[in-house]
Amino acid sequence: MTSTITPIRLTNGWLSTPDPLLDADYGDAAGKIMPHAVYSNGEVVPNKVAHYHPDGSYVGMTSSRYETVQHYETADAVRKCIYLSGLDTRGVHHHTQVSANHAQMCYTVRLPAVETEAPGGDKVCLTFGARNSFDGSTKLELYSAGHLAFCLNGQVWLKNPIGVYAAKHNALLDIDAGIRQVNRAVDVMRDEVDLWHRMADRKVTFADAKDIFLALADVTDPEIRVALHRGYDYLNDKCIRNQNYSYLKKVFAEKYEPHMGSTQWAVYNALTDWSTHMPRRANSNVVKIDKLRNQKVVQVCTQHMNLAA
Repeated sequence: MTSTITPIRLTNGWLSTPDPLLDADYGDAAGKIMPHAVYSNGEVVPNKVAHYHPDGSYVGMTSSRYETVQHYETADAVRKCIYLSGLDTRGVHHHTQVSANHAQMCYTVRLPAVETEAPGGDKVCLTFGARNSFDGSTKLELYSAGHLAFCLNGQVWLKNPIGVYAAKHNALLDIDAGIRQVNRAVDVMRDEVDLWHRMADRKVTFADAKDIFLALADVTDPEIRVALHRGYDYLNDKCIRNQNYSYLKKVFAEKYEPHMGSTQWAVYNALTDWSTHMPRRANSNVVKIDKLRNQKVVQVCTQHMNLAA
């Protein structure tokens, strides 16, 4: 059983010099996770497969119909997407996150040489990424996004879901189709930047911003919304403090509004700051949480910012 996977191009000697994109180390995604039969009372359990990491640790259990994709193969799909696009890979930066039990993986590649100008002169560079799992906790996803230099936020595409490919781990999973879909990332980024500039021209009041933050924080009780709007932490002697709302209000008021003005663009950046930097609980499913946070940002922006106008 192989514990470390070497990029195939190096294995076959295709290049005399390693390529910083295609031949980068897989990091914690390098282990080849293997399937094993599941036993109960000495007999094989039908339609079940247990997955184990090369170090012997248990990864997860799925049905026998679950189409597994190795974490390093998912990383290769991202690299292939970038390679086929012909993008400038100078200074390429890889980042791999794997859960403690190796079941979930999140992989990103940032391209500093592929950048454009966001509102206010800030620079945003193109980022590609992928999510994968061996326990059914998330679909296989390939996606493109932006990386804003001012705040190091991962900018979520609002206008073009074509920049995301997601498929269940079943017979319909087609990773090459995902590569073709996400390969339109440059056009997607251009459209998104146009939207960002329009957002930078749209003024919002602090009350408007707080309404959006309350929506993201899922605060629906009318009395609590009013109390939080007024800055109260207690209502009828009950603590109503909301960590997500407090975080959003703070970064908007202290970081984004002073730099970007009272605009939708500043509100959006507060939201992506939350999705990128809001602390997670220890031992949480990072891959699933990041996905859900990004989905929440898109939902709230779509419902409250009139993006189609």
